[in-house]
Amino acid sequence: MIHKLSTLIIAGLITCNIDAAVEEYSNGRGGGEWSDPATWRSGKVPAPEATVVIGRDDIVVFDRNDVDRVTCYELYIDKKGTLSFKTKTGPIRATIGGFMESYGTIRLDGTARRDDRIELHMVGSDPAKRTLSLKEGGSLTIIGRTDTADGKPNAIISAIRDDKRIQYESAHIVARRGSGIDLTRAHVVNIAITAHSLDNTGAEFNERLNITESLFSDNSHVTMYGCDTPLIANNRFERNSEHILFGGAIAMNGCSLPDIHHNEFIGKYQLAIFALQMNDGAVVSNVIDGAGVGLYWDGMHVMVQDMTIRNCDSAIQLSDRAAGAIDGLITEGCKEVINYRGFMQINNWTTHTHTADTPLISCRHGALELLNSSITPEQIRREPVYEVLHEGQPHYDGWVRDGVLTRPMVQTSYYLVVGLKGDVPPNARIEVRTANPAQPIAAGAIDPNVRNSPAPVGPNNLTPLPGSLTSLMVKAWRAGQDGVVVETPAYTVSVQVPGAEDGSYTTVRSIDVTPDSSWLRPALNDVTPTVAFTFP
Repeated sequence: MIHKLSTLIIAGLITCNIDAAVEEYSNGRGGGEWSDPATWRSGKVPAPEATVVIGRDDIVVFDRNDVDRVTCYELYIDKKGTLSFKTKTGPIRATIGGFMESYGTIRLDGTARRDDRIELHMVGSDPAKRTLSLKEGGSLTIIGRTDTADGKPNAIISAIRDDKRIQYESAHIVARRGSGIDLTRAHVVNIAITAHSLDNTGAEFNERLNITESLFSDNSHVTMYGCDTPLIANNRFERNSEHILFGGAIAMNGCSLPDIHHNEFIGKYQLAIFALQMNDGAVVSNVIDGAGVGLYWDGMHVMVQDMTIRNCDSAIQLSDRAAGAIDGLITEGCKEVINYRGFMQINNWTTHTHTADTPLISCRHGALELLNSSITPEQIRREPVYEVLHEGQPHYDGWVRDGVLTRPMVQTSYYLVVGLKGDVPPNARIEVRTANPAQPIAAGAIDPNVRNSPAPVGPNNLTPLPGSLTSLMVKAWRAGQDGVVVETPAYTVSVQVPGAEDGSYTTVRSIDVTPDSSWLRPALNDVTPTVAFTFP
């Protein structure tokens, strides 16, 4: 047994020696151009089978277009070493046949000329070998331009794809704590970017997670774990395949304050934006078309604003830990629209081209508030597995009485804009009170069905428009935790003018109204009043 073990150890040492024999080191004198033999300690340009090491303080400039050959097998960059790419020479491509690891800098800069095309390409035999690992001190910076002949960014990081695994990740960039990724107008092809615990606040040296104005195509996507304030903005995620890509185009787990804005997600992603165990965050002005799930959110204090979701199996799914607000939502042609188990307010929701049997709201748990939407009671569905409460459910403080959740399953509300015409009394105001069912409200007390009453009448003879913080709002129909719909209250809208010097007001006109879906205001700054009074 000892003899066999010794033989194995000797064989291993021989293998290591063979591997070491094909390593190529930069010269240690500042580097130089890749194709210059003087750049390398051996005096030879690395062969395709070589393992290349760029040493500390060496800057190696890649200056070839290796479209039909492998540049090197593996690539390692020491701390403070740099790999950059030559510019103003047209197409440049480095083709790496295996694993890459960097404690230093990799920089692709295509801004010098629009006819430059600078690319780092991975062709390893399997996805594990098609990997760039960024260690502490390592950084990847790609900056390009889009005024090119095809309109695509001219700074590219790419990988081959195994069409037998077309629904899975093809290659990886993995960034760990202490490293940084900064992409601006980059083209990312067949690469999954994964970031672990990066601090993008600027508090930590070299740590960055900024991805802006870039194109992600084929099997490319971004995953973040425990990152602080990542920025993913003005990008296009484009999947030109009939096969769905498993995972999220943008996936987040345990991140704080992500800023995900002005992105487009086009094509078959299993999920376009996927978030688990989140803490705060802004998801603003994104467009999603064709995903399995448009937005899945699990976490506190999210603000989703001005989102358009089209042609998805499910537009939005909210977990029982989801809480926050969605403001400015357009959904179109989705098989299911809102599936919720959380506590969310949705403001200004417009729906288009949904089939008659499409459940616009599927209720599994929690409380949903709708302000300014066209949803009717017939368009909600209480799931058979619906549960009112379960142990450990968040967000319930103050909402449970005797084991019963006091908030309705769905509560709808509408903006109310009142207009005055003709000889309008000076200093008039508008008061709104519940008329039916009558509320036993003490004098001067706030009506629980009405917000911001009384409201002033402005110089335009209108009460404040919905874009302000003082617009009138009234509750409409609601569905209780048992799924039973309570009809919409009626309201008395009164015009009041100042009376005696004691500050009291006198009612000079009033009308009873009942909100319905016609009160939807697609444009919040529309000056058309919901209710109008005419004075002679």
